[in-house]
Amino acid sequence: MKKVILDNLLHYALEAMPNCVIIDLDLNIVYMNKVYTDLIGATQEEVIGKNVKKYLPNTLLDEIIETGKEHIGDIFLAKNLKTGKTFSLITNKFPIYENNKIIGALGMSIPHSSSYGVDTKDEIENLIHKAKLYKQYLDNKKNPMYSLDQIIGKSNAMMQIKATIEKYADTDIPVLITGETGTGKEVIANAFHQLCRRYNENFVKINCAAIPKELLESELFGYEPGAFSGALKNGKIGKFQLADNGTILLDEIGEMPLILQSKLLRILQEKEIEKIGGLKPIKISTRIIGCTNKNMIALVNENKFRKDLYYRMNALEIKIPPLRERVEDIPLLCDFFRKKINDEYGYAISEISKEVIEKFMDYSWPGNIRELQHVMYRASILAHYGTLTLNDFDFFLENLQNSDLEKISFDSFSEETSLKKLTMSNEKNAIIEALKITKGNKSKAAKLLKIDRSRLYAKMKKLDIEY
Repeated sequence: MKKVILDNLLHYALEAMPNCVIIDLDLNIVYMNKVYTDLIGATQEEVIGKNVKKYLPNTLLDEIIETGKEHIGDIFLAKNLKTGKTFSLITNKFPIYENNKIIGALGMSIPHSSSYGVDTKDEIENLIHKAKLYKQYLDNKKNPMYSLDQIIGKSNAMMQIKATIEKYADTDIPVLITGETGTGKEVIANAFHQLCRRYNENFVKINCAAIPKELLESELFGYEPGAFSGALKNGKIGKFQLADNGTILLDEIGEMPLILQSKLLRILQEKEIEKIGGLKPIKISTRIIGCTNKNMIALVNENKFRKDLYYRMNALEIKIPPLRERVEDIPLLCDFFRKKINDEYGYAISEISKEVIEKFMDYSWPGNIRELQHVMYRASILAHYGTLTLNDFDFFLENLQNSDLEKISFDSFSEETSLKKLTMSNEKNAIIEALKITKGNKSKAAKLLKIDRSRLYAKMKKLDIEY
């Protein structure tokens, strides 16, 4: 049922576009909307399955398939087959990918004129924007990268996160996703976008820490022609404008300079941006998601992040626990990566041995899920097939052995230290000491105290222990 709905949405979206054509690797027309077929004097029925060169002999879509590079703003001549009239078109062309392989090409065009009473430059800019949106929509429909199914975990923390996403995904309130490096913040952000009503619009991502501070403003907000020395003659559209009606992900938002934080606050309050060198604000409708591995409260206290912006951004805050605090998810994650690796490389890894899983659950995983993924990929590449055993993880055994050394400190806890044998007055001190010994690892602390993990959490809540 969902597939039928998506197919219908795709059909209506393509029909609403400017002149649009999609071809496969053999240059055969997979789709051409009615606007385009009317323009060239044909019908949709007669063009489907035919070589695109028969109807558009001057097209460069074959070059797109050959090179994998997009073409923006090309001009070519087309002809109406019935009237013989020749006309020029401005076109944008994009490769279409599936599983990192080109499977076809998408072309969009408008008449090379101002026949609609619209400035040609504005029309081209609008066309480029729409083309990128629909290219992304097509790619995502064929091979959706993120959904709730991609959030692997059965722990209480992850189940609560999934429930929160489902509840708030279709709202427009800002989202702040926090967590250590490698915990899967971008996966969560993508799930928010995929489940909201904006899912078929653009999802723009920008890493605030990866772009020099002096360039970040122009990347985010764009600039007008001649705004500064070295500016492109036609100006530039910023990420926020590209994300209009869609979603923008501000990765490493804690690294954003203070001067830009004030502009971000304005966007949240006024729903408008202003390009560098611009004379008037531009209204936008964008869902804003921020990600960070920083302690935002600490940044606020250090005057490195605006307090008013923080309270606007954390209208909904998602805190992703590190992997060491949800070790019950490790077997699921391992199996997920096993299947993914098999699909990607054609391997036949059947299972992961119990000994490996036990070692993994005792390890602290400082690099979190990303570290686990890399370890699984490397071992699988070495093995190719069968069961992954400890021998396949020779490169990682030193890390696992170092983790075992931590258990030595467990001996400081005698049999009498079992939480069951302690008085209420001593429970709090025992839990705190166990957490110190295990460096905050709740699973190890519970094992040390000879109770299950859920009971440890209940005790910590009852005794007001934060760690």
